[in-house]
Amino acid sequence: MAAQLAAITDTGDTRRRELGQQLAADPPRWAVEAFGPVPAHAGERGEWIDRAATVAAHRELVEHTDQVDVLGPVPKPGQIETYASWRAAARALGRDDAGTAEEGMSDGQLRMRIRAWDREQTWAPRRVTDELAGTIQAAEHHRANTELATARAAAASDPTERERLTQEARGSGACAGLLEERVEVLRGLDHTYYDWWVHTLLTRHAAERAHVELGDRGTLHAPDHERVTAAEWHAARAEADAAEDPHREITEHDLDITDEDPAQELEPTDQGELIDRAAVEQAKEHVQPADTLDLREITAHERSREDENIVRVPNADETTESVDRATRALAELNARLSLDNTRTAEEERAAQLARWHHDDRTAEYAVAAERDDPGMDLGY
Repeated sequence: MAAQLAAITDTGDTRRRELGQQLAADPPRWAVEAFGPVPAHAGERGEWIDRAATVAAHRELVEHTDQVDVLGPVPKPGQIETYASWRAAARALGRDDAGTAEEGMSDGQLRMRIRAWDREQTWAPRRVTDELAGTIQAAEHHRANTELATARAAAASDPTERERLTQEARGSGACAGLLEERVEVLRGLDHTYYDWWVHTLLTRHAAERAHVELGDRGTLHAPDHERVTAAEWHAARAEADAAEDPHREITEHDLDITDEDPAQELEPTDQGELIDRAAVEQAKEHVQPADTLDLREITAHERSREDENIVRVPNADETTESVDRATRALAELNARLSLDNTRTAEEERAAQLARWHHDDRTAEYAVAAERDDPGMDLGY
């Protein structure tokens, strides 16, 4: 197999070199527009031929002859070799790889990226930057009033005026103390918001790129009758499967010998067909179990607060609500980070085991080669 793959690779490289020489001898329009005229210097000429040959090889592979659109459309998902050729040609043209993934996605995949960002926003902690600034300003104001009232009380000659200013200084000091405590709370909430912002950065950027790609295709706004949620699709699929079950041939794989419950009765539909309603309801519960809702499902039904962009001091109820949302967000972030760390450790362990296996097999192959054992099975 290795020899066969090497032969195929050599054939492809030979053909690519032939195309490069042909392009240098008689450069077509697309090559001149993409890379400029063929350089006279040997080094620059070799680089020009190599880049143009990579593009020409892809054009020949997909039988693309357009002189204006150099590469043509992105290969469809599943065409691995063709997509690899397309990416190599795109790099040869100096195109930025950003966005190429979205160009190869379907409209549904792009919409799911946008939907993923919408779902991430439902559990976002409130951004309290403006409220933090307002509270800091209010605390500094009351602290300044405290110092000013204290100084006036010390300079007052009238005992009644001195007592009034002293009480004013105490009240302003108490307010400043409470506000400074709230500043620390709001500062923690602000940090939590930016932790969420960084954590969801990739999802947000993917949604933005998907939004741009759908806009370029002219399919950004889908008609209402084409909008179907995953739960609706799954429920419809379950109902269709249940309606088809009475007419499907039963095999041994459909029998459950451990099930002692009697068979569920089938109900006739409007079209006279039989359908297992219990199976349909079970499928619906499987889509969205009431006791396993994640944070995104829970917060999706809560009232969302828009950023006010007003520097002010929040009241106690607003601060409590913000703390509750931040607490849930922190729990979600910690759970995700823990899961990511576990997955990373498992992947590193699997890669380590693969390296050990490769090293062992390589050593066994070396020993077999010394013994001239052609029957050595590498297990690859």
